[in-house]
Amino acid sequence: ADVVWTISQQLGFYKKLSANQMSNQLPNVQILDRKDELFSILTDLNVDFIPLTFVLFRDHAKFNEHVAQQNSETFIFKPSLSSRGNGILFIKRLPEQFDKAVVQRVIEPFLINGKKFDLRVYCLLFKNKIFKFNQVLARFCNLVYNGDFDQQRQLTNTFINKNFVNFSDLKLPFQQEIGLQTNEIIVKTILAVQNKLFSSQKKVNHFNQFCLLGFDIIISREQKCYLLEVNASPSLQVNCDVDGKIKKKLIRDLIQVIQGGQKGGFKEIGEM
Repeated sequence: ADVVWTISQQLGFYKKLSANQMSNQLPNVQILDRKDELFSILTDLNVDFIPLTFVLFRDHAKFNEHVAQQNSETFIFKPSLSSRGNGILFIKRLPEQFDKAVVQRVIEPFLINGKKFDLRVYCLLFKNKIFKFNQVLARFCNLVYNGDFDQQRQLTNTFINKNFVNFSDLKLPFQQEIGLQTNEIIVKTILAVQNKLFSSQKKVNHFNQFCLLGFDIIISREQKCYLLEVNASPSLQVNCDVDGKIKKKLIRDLIQVIQGGQKGGFKEIGEM
């Protein structure tokens, strides 16, 4: 089949796909990109794999009530559609003016060589199945973590820091447990949004579509995984050799899966 690789489109685009064309997007995938929508769903479900989260504007009063009781706590403020670290703030009080956003408690991180890091875990949705890619990118901050709230110690975004390692190369004793936790986070997140994600699917042939997602996950000091955000169109730009090797295999194996071939580095972890 021919693969149409594009950004998210209107429903009419998917209806026009011929039987031998496949698209890399789902009609409603933006719900995963929008932090306010995604975390509204997850907080309502009381899942235990997200930080304490307040969705703005919905939880404005609740947040103010919380900080009145815990006035020393620092939160991370993320605009709903922010990317590349844009608009992210560390706050104790809400800004005077803001658009839709989420505010989350800062997780005390597990450190390696004194540095904070997070994990970029790739997930593929295809034919009602959820696949996880087995090569995970560990993205480190440039500076040693000391509790200060500056971007080069706190944010691992690739446009701020470019210090990457293949997570499996770290050979941590609890890596298998981290793998199980990330499986659970991915599957439960997709199942939480699937009704909205696939609400337009009856009008299009969803077997002609697949979707590559990037889950950003942090490991706490207690070695528990927390979901930070989901990227519905994860960047395939190469930032370093390790990044390039992972993404090259990612795309090669993805094409094999959607064409009915070997799974390569992808493993089925759930169904929708």
